[in-house]
Order: sequence, then structure tokens, then C-alpha cells
Amino acid sequence: MALVFGSINVDEFFSVPHIVRPGETLASTKITKKAGGKGANQAVALAKASAVVSLAGQIGEDGEWIRTLLHSFNVDTSLLKTNNSLPSGRATIQISSEGENSIVLFGGTNMLSYSDALPLSKYQFLLLQEEIVHSETTSTLIDAHSQGLKTIYNPSPMPNATQLRNFPWSSLSYLIINAGEAVDLLKAFGEDPTSLSSAELLDKLMSNPSTGSLEGLIITLGENGLIARIKIEGIPTNYELPTIKVNAIDSTGAGDTFAGYFTACRMKMQTVDTSTMELALRNAMGAAALAVTKSGAMEAIPEVNEVRDFLAHNDINCIL
Repeated sequence: MALVFGSINVDEFFSVPHIVRPGETLASTKITKKAGGKGANQAVALAKASAVVSLAGQIGEDGEWIRTLLHSFNVDTSLLKTNNSLPSGRATIQISSEGENSIVLFGGTNMLSYSDALPLSKYQFLLLQEEIVHSETTSTLIDAHSQGLKTIYNPSPMPNATQLRNFPWSSLSYLIINAGEAVDLLKAFGEDPTSLSSAELLDKLMSNPSTGSLEGLIITLGENGLIARIKIEGIPTNYELPTIKVNAIDSTGAGDTFAGYFTACRMKMQTVDTSTMELALRNAMGAAALAVTKSGAMEAIPEVNEVRDFLAHNDINCIL
């Protein structure tokens, strides 16, 4: 079983002729409300990948409809608390006719202390992001590691340099970042990543005293695939894998889809070796590639049957 501890948001999209200017009142031509938040998105990705998953987090009374939606995706919400002191986290997004956007974020209940102890002993995997109280992310990671859980962290949005330097890296199994986040991480460690290739970024991070203890570091490269170094029985193995080319429409949900599907694949693996790990990475990339062919985040996450068919069409085995 997997536990996701993270954010849940109400995303409101306003279609406008142009992004509103200071002092301007502008009529919207359309409003759409959707569920979001990186915690909720990644939990749904795990569930769609046929994994057993629980989501821990907080919503306000205005977010109870999201609980119902998560149930419909087979996400266990017994650890999803309703807190009446604030509204749910919210993103207000203007989308212009040219496709530009402007976003105002409100942390809401995501930024309140969760306070209850999480039943970590029930789970084998923990998936974390940011968008909630950072100190609770780190303390949960430490507790999970001490209880033997495999821990996976996708630091988005990126913590500040001090938080990155003080992060409990030794409690983390797998780190999933993109190339920009890899640069930010090296800068936080006091290194100069200017003009480094993705392979050099990987080498620098895996030789750093803080992140060198990781079981696996995955750097996603968008349409260029990924580069990773995974320790298999203590022996580092490098992966440089291309993505499957698709007609990309919206990359919003790609990162959360990758994180959820990689975690589901890692849960499914009976034997961890170089070939099964490569399949896990390729499966997660395939799911993310499908996600970018649709608009949105949660609603763009593909079902496992779609992923199986897509991988088979591209001569890739599916381990889910």
C-alpha cells in the first residue's frame, strides 16, 4: 500500500479576452471548477495505475465534493480531514484567448498543521511533494524511513535554499526532479551548475554528500525523456531513456502522472533489477506522455488500460 501526504486544491479557471490589468474589471466568458493539488493528483495517478493508495491531507467544507471525486477514483480518503477554520486550498487561473495564463494561489487548509499521527506502519511506500507545511513533509519522511517505508519525493514547488540544505536526504529513497530543479538543488548546495549537461547534473548530485545516499535520482527532461541513476543491490546503474513522441497539448499533469505511475510500478516489482527498473521508468514515461495529449491535470491522467495499450503499440512491456 502507498500513502500520499500532500495538497488538495480547488482550481477555478476563468476564460478571459486578456489577462486583467491593474484597476480593470473584466467579464469572463467561461468559468470551470476542477479538483487539483499535487497530493490529490499523484494519489489519483497511483489509483489509476491500479495501486492501493490513501491520501492524507486537509480540505475545507467547500472541498467535500473533492472527497467524493477521489472516492470515484478508488483513492482511500480516510486520512483526508475536513478543517472548518479555513477554505480549501485554491488556485484562481485566468486563461486568455491567446493561451496565456495568470495564477493566484491560496494555501488554505493545505498550510494548516495536520496534527494527527499518520498510521505509517500500514504502508510500504510514501510519496511526498510540497504545497503543504514543509516541516510536516520532512518529519513524516523521517518517521517513514525509520519504519522501513520506501520514500519518494517530488519537490514541487521547490523549497528555498535553506530548506534544501537542511532536508533529511538520508531518509529518502527516490528523488524525482526536472532539469531546472536539479540546477536549483545544486545552487542550494553552493555549486555552480552553469552550462552543465543533464548527465553532469546527475553526476554532481549523486556525488554530493547530501544527495549521494539516495537509492535513486531521476531527472525528467520533458520531450527529451529522462536520465537517472538507480542503485540496484548497492551498485549504481545509469539510465538515459527517450520518451515516446506524441502530439503534446498540455504538460500540466505530466509530472504528477510520472510520480504516481513510477511509484505504482515500484510497488508492483517483485524483483528489483536493472531490466525491471528500466521498465518502471519507461512505463512512467509512457503514462506521462499520454497525459500531455490531454488538457488539464487530474483529468488528463490516463487509466492503466490506456497505458498498457500505448506501451504495447510502442513495443514496451507493461509491469502493471
